Amino acid sequence: MFIKQTDSTNSLLYNLSVAQNLQEGFTIYTDFQTSGRGQQGNSWESAEGQNLLFSTLFCLRDLPIQRQFLLSELVPLAIVNVLEQYAPDITVKWPNDIYWRDNKLGGILIENFLQGGYIEKSIVGVGLNINQVKFLSNAPNPVSLKCILGKDLSREKLLHEILDEFKNLRPLLHQPEVLKRRYMECLYRREGYFPYVEVPCSSEPMRIAQHDVNGSFLAKITDVSETGCLVLQDKQGKQRTYHFKEVRYIIDPR
Repeated sequence: MFIKQTDSTNSLLYNLSVAQNLQEGFTIYTDFQTSGRGQQGNSWESAEGQNLLFSTLFCLRDLPIQRQFLLSELVPLAIVNVLEQYAPDITVKWPNDIYWRDNKLGGILIENFLQGGYIEKSIVGVGLNINQVKFLSNAPNPVSLKCILGKDLSREKLLHEILDEFKNLRPLLHQPEVLKRRYMECLYRREGYFPYVEVPCSSEPMRIAQHDVNGSFLAKITDVSETGCLVLQDKQGKQRTYHFKEVRYIIDPR
């Protein structure tokens, strides 16, 4: 379902799902959101008609609440599978941002609605920078496919490819070991030690020289827990576990 403009595709899809018996895979996409949302209330900048903005419905009544992070593994994995057909070096920055090298290509907002001990439905909102080349917000590191490739791409074609990949990968929700392994393989900065800093209020990357950040430490990713916590090991061998928004990646300016 295409709508020229809306406040938020996630909000619109939720309202429709309450009023109607929608089937899994029902999708709304738009040219522009007046109140597009990111994780934990962050706003999302997108020039009108330039990018891919959509929300799709998952019906996960067979998935227990304690396994809800599986969807946060499946969705970015599917997007990476599609985008790596267009450009190299596409990864997932924990938990589910889409990155090209050290630059943010897109974001995902997953809203789970619970009933009893299970997930009644999940609304997955995706924003991907496709053809925008000028970014006006203070986001530290945005990039688009057009910036990478030097040409416009069809947003509709990408949308259909991503939705098809959601369907292709959906059985992996019942193969959690396989899904986790594939998610871990495409994580940003998966190999080696990189600088981080503990910041209780934000997981947005800091584009600043490492030596300018008080309390920064070098660590490598060793795991992502079943509940979605990032597990790091620092140079001293200490294991550090973080919930979302408790640690920042540090990206040196260029």
